[in-house]
Amino acid sequence: RSYLKELLTRMTKRSKTRALPETLPEWKQLDKNKPLWAVRHYDRKDAPNDPTSPLAGQKSANQADDQAIGLVFTFDPAQGDLAVVKYLSDNKDAVKLATDSWTNRDADLTPEIRRAGAGVVEISLSLKAPEKSDATGLYFLELLGALGGAIYL
Repeated sequence: RSYLKELLTRMTKRSKTRALPETLPEWKQLDKNKPLWAVRHYDRKDAPNDPTSPLAGQKSANQADDQAIGLVFTFDPAQGDLAVVKYLSDNKDAVKLATDSWTNRDADLTPEIRRAGAGVVEISLSLKAPEKSDATGLYFLELLGALGGAIYL
């Protein structure tokens, strides 16, 4: 009941503060006009207790990167079939870390991974190829983990 009350209150009245401030670098990488998008900013305070955070060393659901900042995801099915993650990290090995994390050759998950600017790695996958349905599923499992909602199979 209290959750529903807070949800309805937030829907009708804007909060004075945002969960993720506009000053975060993730917002500069995000096209909020896309119908599907997500943002995650890695928080050093919570990292030791978060198995999906890359900031506190290797855990069950992450790729360790002590220079990770966050990531954004966008997808617009009306404009094409490309799902795009932008991983923000100041790590000089960020492309390799992203490749190790997002590639699974056994399942044919081989997204295009490239440096897209200083501190930005783009991880993109075409979702239309029916022969890659397993790869698409794995891409989204990886995305869920990267956003903080790891699923253990």
